[in-house]
Amino acid sequence: MRMEARGLLFWTVCIPLRVTLASNANDALRALAAVIGVRWLSGMENGNEGVFGGVAWWAKQRPVHGALWSAYAVSGDRKFLYLDTAYGAYNWFATPKRVPGTFAE
Repeated sequence: MRMEARGLLFWTVCIPLRVTLASNANDALRALAAVIGVRWLSGMENGNEGVFGGVAWWAKQRPVHGALWSAYAVSGDRKFLYLDTAYGAYNWFATPKRVPGTFAE
């Protein structure tokens, strides 16, 4: 998938979805966050393919995302989900896209 299309998905689907999840945080999401957090922290999700296919440019950041989701699961404090969203947005700008049109390193 071309960088432009992935960028569009990131900013129009991923980020808004994460904001929506944080805004509507509940006990069911806490249970899911516990599973997601453990999987990312333990390395069970360690592939380089993202949800929409192609290289997951954020793959190296999974432990941080896992820690934030785990913190939400333990505390129930939605600020960890907002922080996770902000961290993801920051990484969009901080991660170099070295090959034009892709997210390959």
